[in-house]
This record gives sequence, C-alpha cells and structure tokens, in this order.
Amino acid sequence: LPFIRSHVFCCCVYREVYETSISRCMMPAHLGYTKKELIVGWTDPVNAVPVVVFLVCVFLHGFPRSKTAAWALFNAVVIHSWMDGLVGPFGRGPLWLVNEYAMADTRFWPTQHSSVMGILMFELFVIGPLACVWYGAIQRNTWFQHPLCFMVSMCHIMSIFTYSFGEAWDGFSHMPMEWPPSFGSYYEVKYFWLIFVGLNLVWLVVPITLMTRSAAALRSKETSTIEQKKTM
Repeated sequence: LPFIRSHVFCCCVYREVYETSISRCMMPAHLGYTKKELIVGWTDPVNAVPVVVFLVCVFLHGFPRSKTAAWALFNAVVIHSWMDGLVGPFGRGPLWLVNEYAMADTRFWPTQHSSVMGILMFELFVIGPLACVWYGAIQRNTWFQHPLCFMVSMCHIMSIFTYSFGEAWDGFSHMPMEWPPSFGSYYEVKYFWLIFVGLNLVWLVVPITLMTRSAAALRSKETSTIEQKKTM
C-alpha cells in the first residue's frame, strides 16, 4: 500500500512538473517558485539515497579532511547518486529541482533522450561508486588515490564532452534559447550561460586541475624513490 501511494504521488508530481515546465517556457516573466513548489517532492523516497551514501562514506572514512576529498564526496553523494542519477533522468525528488532539469534541457525528464540517459546511468552506476572509492582512498592516503583521480576525472570530462557536443550537434534545440546565444533574456543567462556553460566548465577545469596535481604527486614520489635507491 505505501508503494502504491508513493507511485500515485510521483505520477501526479510528474504531470504537474511537465505542465509547469511547458507553461514557464511560454511565460518568461515567471522567475521564481511558490512555497508549494519548493516543498513538494521532498518526501519522495529517492531523497534518502544521497543521505544513505553520505552516512556510509562518513561512517567508513570520516568527514572530508581536504578540498579534494570534499569534491569527491560531493560528486558521489549529491551529483551522481541523486541529481544526475535520479532527479534528472526520472523526474523524482523535489519538484523545483525536477522542473529545473526539464527547463534546462528537455533531453532529461520527461523526454528521456537515449544519449543523455546513457550518460546519466553511467554516472549513477559507474562514476558514483568510483567517486565513493576515491573518497575513501583520499581519506586513508593510499597509493591508489591518484589512479582513481585519473579515472573519475576522465569520466567527468568524457561525460561533459558527450553531453555538450550532443546538444551543440542538435543546434541547442533542447534548451530554452535560440542560436546564437545572447544575454537578452533571463532564461538564456540562467540556463545557457550559468548552467550549461558555467557548470560544464567547472566539471572540466576541476578534473584537469586534480589530474595535474596527481601527476605531479606521482612524479615526485617516483623521483624520491629513485633517489633512495641511489643512496642505498
């Protein structure tokens, strides 16, 4: 019975979100959310997933002690296990966040474009668990934290390029904008410049920076090992 009630509730939320998304595309003057929209969806059971992942990671490895560890935990808990893994592809979770995904790119829910769904499922089942293992390796300062850094960071970069070039190839037809982009409307500034360009740059620059640091750490460790062998 609880499962049936939850399923019916989610179906109602999906329909409301879809209608809200369409209406907002037609009404650029609407720039905010009502209190009802901000509250609806937080009782969805999928919201427990990031909480469980966070508690397990903290229980096993403690709270993050470095910026790199915080980055790995944030990606494992918030991005891959919840936002990109459940909210974006399935329209589950807070109503306002589901609506933001639908507005930013219609390839997310409700159309569930195959190329984007493939990326999001890769995030949920591959990058997310890898980020959890990477977090543990950073916290314990093990030797394989650097190889894991390369693996997770390259996955991020691959996902960004696949997602971005796919939309560019389609002429940005799934976003609330027209090409060429401008700063003339709220929707273009928010969904193209801030979300599409800005966030994609974050998940491009940060992984490259982390890989550069890991490469330097490995090179330094190799150099010290060679010097130790020479002195023996």
